[in-house]
Parts: sequence; C-alpha cells; structure tokens
Amino acid sequence: MKSRFLTKCLYVIIVAAFTGEWQNYALADLPMAIQSFDALQSYNDSTQPLLDYPPVIETFQASMTSISTLQPVRIWWTTRGGPQVDIYDGALNTTYANLGIEGFIDVYPKRTTTYTLILTGADQQKVTRQLTITALIFPQVEYFYSSLPMVERGQVSEIRWKTSNASRVDLIGGIPFIDAQNLPFEGIVPVGPTENSIYTLRVTGFDGQTRQTNLCIHVRQN
Repeated sequence: MKSRFLTKCLYVIIVAAFTGEWQNYALADLPMAIQSFDALQSYNDSTQPLLDYPPVIETFQASMTSISTLQPVRIWWTTRGGPQVDIYDGALNTTYANLGIEGFIDVYPKRTTTYTLILTGADQQKVTRQLTITALIFPQVEYFYSSLPMVERGQVSEIRWKTSNASRVDLIGGIPFIDAQNLPFEGIVPVGPTENSIYTLRVTGFDGQTRQTNLCIHVRQN
C-alpha cells in the first residue's frame, strides 16, 4: 500500500515537471491527480494481454480412484489462464467438451480409465493433467440352475440365470448341443436333453475377464 502511494506521488511529480506547471499543483489537487493515476492504471490492467497469464491447472481430482462396483465417480477441477477446458475419456474414446474453467462431472467407469484434462489458453497453448480410476469390477453369476435337474427323455427343463457386472452372456453345451450367444444378463432358456448333459454359462466382464459355471441335467434312460 505504501509503495503504491509513493508511485502515485511520483506520477504527480512527473506530470508537473513535464508540463512546467508546478505552481498549479496545490496540495488540494493531489487527490484529483491520484484519481487520474488510478484511472490510467485501471485502463492498463484491463488491456493487459492474456498472454501474460499462461494456462494453469490448479486441481484435477476424483472422489474415488478405485472402485469395485458400478457407481458414479465425481471428477472436479480448478484452472486459471484459459478460456476452454475439455476432459478426454480414454476408455470410451470420447471428450467432454467446452467445460467451465472450474467445475465437476460425474462419470461411470466400467473398466480402468484414464481421464485427461486439457486446458487451452488464449494463445492456444495447451496444458494437460491426467488421473486414473482403477475399476476392479468382476463379472458375477448370481444364480444358474435348472427347473428340473432330472428329466425323462423328451421332457423339457428350463435353465435360469442372473448375472451382474457383465458385458456378455453365453450358454453352451448339452446333448443336443446348443450355442446361445449374447443372451440377456438375466433370462430363461428351455432345453430338452436326450442324454445326461452339462451346460456352461460363460459371463464376460467389461474389461474382457470371463467367469463360467456349469450345471448338469440327468436324463432317465427307459
């Protein structure tokens, strides 16, 4: 504050020296001269080029960096010196574009994902920062059974299943052989085995992991 006051006074002295009007600058005129200095300083500040303020990412964080179930994760950031913020989702290969210089979004990672914040300055200079959310989400078979574990030849049994954290469900096996692919995550398939048969439910997770389980249907031989 003291240095700014001295600068103002120096401004008054310089103006008076250049104009040669020392006698016209009475002490009573000092506030008006200082006001003139403030107006000039305000104009200089308003016209200061943005190039003097390089883009800076101050924070880029997530509410969780590791998850084991499907759930929303909040990502937030604060930046300065840049008019544009984008966030790139490496798993989905998509970009959340034209975000605010500070804010948050909720994401739903199904597999381990790296998010990249891209801050663009007024001169198109770009700075980036990354964060990774590790998703340890394994496919689960909640149930898998047959309505009739033992049947007569020609009799129909229903195979029922329910899965979670899955991207694909297949059912194979039996006599006669069936190969049912891309089934619903929960469903029913009728089968009519002619001999003792093993059926396999294969569940694929979001990152390609697989889990499988078997059941057997016995056929009485007449």
